Amino acid sequence: MPRRRSDQHLPPCVYHKNGAYWLVKKNKWTRLGKDLPAALAEYGRIIQADKGAGMEQLLRDTLDRAAARVKPRTLEQYETAARHITAAFVEFAPEQVRATHIAQFLDHLRDKPNMANRCRSVLKLAFDLAVLRGEALTNPVTSVPRHSTRARKRYLTDGEYRAIHAAASPIMQCIMDMCYLTAQRVGDVLRIHASDITQDGILFRPEKTTDLTGEGKALLVAMTPDLAAVIARARALHGEVPRLLLFGQKRGGKLRSYRGVRDLFDRAAGRAAVADAHLHDLRAKSLTDAKRQGLDPQALALHSSESMTRRYIRDREIATVQGPSLRQLIDSSKKDAAKQ
Repeated sequence: MPRRRSDQHLPPCVYHKNGAYWLVKKNKWTRLGKDLPAALAEYGRIIQADKGAGMEQLLRDTLDRAAARVKPRTLEQYETAARHITAAFVEFAPEQVRATHIAQFLDHLRDKPNMANRCRSVLKLAFDLAVLRGEALTNPVTSVPRHSTRARKRYLTDGEYRAIHAAASPIMQCIMDMCYLTAQRVGDVLRIHASDITQDGILFRPEKTTDLTGEGKALLVAMTPDLAAVIARARALHGEVPRLLLFGQKRGGKLRSYRGVRDLFDRAAGRAAVADAHLHDLRAKSLTDAKRQGLDPQALALHSSESMTRRYIRDREIATVQGPSLRQLIDSSKKDAAKQ
């Protein structure tokens, strides 16, 4: 932006014309007043208001738009990320945010790469909206790379599973067993409806395979004696009360939250003294054990590619190989010496 040749004592974007002071932004002229002190005070009020609400309002609008496009679980994650972003950028207007600011913010989250990448995704959506509304010229997020993440390799041993299971509440024991026997995501297990259960098995419609029209893949996990026993135990916890959801709260009518179940699992793992155990490790254990038992983990996970399933498999089989023989080396050297 070229330096102004007159009124150099005035703040950026403020001009004196026709006996009054004006704030000019995006070709919009806002009258500040005729008196310079009063005009500067009004300028400060406007700039402060822009800084205080600009990014916060942009993020609220971004989440409102996302609510119609993403699944509830994803929206919950976006809301968590937005709180981190708001705290860091509360004094910024969208047009003031540069790529270097975003890079510095994400660098503070380098110890939490998944959260950093989630914040980056929300910022990318927010600035896409800001560009559309004319609040920013370009999207500064596009030039900031994502953090690299490492695939989790933790495998819950059979002993660790049994220890956590023994320390868990009766309902958490049922949820653990259902997650293990079906290899489905925790959220999909919590949404098992009474009508999904038949003598043939349990019908799952995984949330991650469902689009916004409600269409998606379906999977029937065949009924087994183990599965039937878990269903019977879960139903017995509430006596004769009819239940809409197998693991629901308040007589089965209220969906149990992922966070609540995660807390139950974490407390059980703590009581069992099993370190570094995550709720989603149950799915990895199930798919790994299914592969060892000669089953098809890809079909069970309803993955479209084998590479997706490999991310969950904790391959504990170590190849056994044999190196060359030292005795043969010695014998060979003796033969060479004898020839000479």
